Amino acid sequence: MEELGKRVLTGTVLATIVSGAIAFGGPKWVTGLAGLVASGAMAEWTRLSKIPPSAAGSALWGVLALALTIGIAVFYRHYPMAVAVIALAWVALLAWVAWVSVKGSRYSLHPTAGMGLIVVCPALACIPFVHQHFPDGVLFLFALCLLVWGSDIGAYVVGRKWGQHKLAPSVSPGKTWEGVIGGLVIGTACTSGLIGWGIVQSQLTLAVVIGIAFCSAISVLGDLFESMVKRVSGKKDSGSFLPGHGGILDRIDSLLAAAPVFSALLLLVYSV
Repeated sequence: MEELGKRVLTGTVLATIVSGAIAFGGPKWVTGLAGLVASGAMAEWTRLSKIPPSAAGSALWGVLALALTIGIAVFYRHYPMAVAVIALAWVALLAWVAWVSVKGSRYSLHPTAGMGLIVVCPALACIPFVHQHFPDGVLFLFALCLLVWGSDIGAYVVGRKWGQHKLAPSVSPGKTWEGVIGGLVIGTACTSGLIGWGIVQSQLTLAVVIGIAFCSAISVLGDLFESMVKRVSGKKDSGSFLPGHGGILDRIDSLLAAAPVFSALLLLVYSV
């Protein structure tokens, strides 16, 4: 219960900070927050890579991630279809993750610093993109957060209570099929409810619900991808910055995968 209490308290504080920034912060605040998160995540990624550990090195990579995330966010503003390219790259990567994880196949993965920049920065740059590019950007960001958090909480609670069948024992022994299904149902239901209630001018069609469920599944695979990276690196957590959650990367692994796909689906919806 002590660990669960830490997890809940940390999650509540994070949700308050993120919700406040989304609801009341302007474009610069949201972009800056995405950059800061990228900076912290990249500093942790250096722990998982082959880079010799040093505070100066981690700080340097963190600053580079901050600048790159802000730069990519500006690029997205002028070339929004680049988001779709990033989303397709994530879908291809996660299809491989799903195949390797479920089949229990051997895999070769080398988490270099360059890979960290590619994984972290373009994905987090989608946060300010959604906030600024779409008429209901604030609501959509809340929907994205609810999707990721709902899927994560649902998988955690259902998996602990009813989980019996291992999802990918060679990659993440704690994850179960029951937990994944619970996360998909809860994340999809909560997000569909928010979008259906909040966006009056659009209809909550079956296609939209399927798209939300797809993003929820993508978020689960994003979690598995980070588990693969940590397993190769011999680390249980990416860091210890967030009590009850581990590191920043441990908290945003699902978001990194879901954000580009969610953004690309929004582009598709608004282009129809």
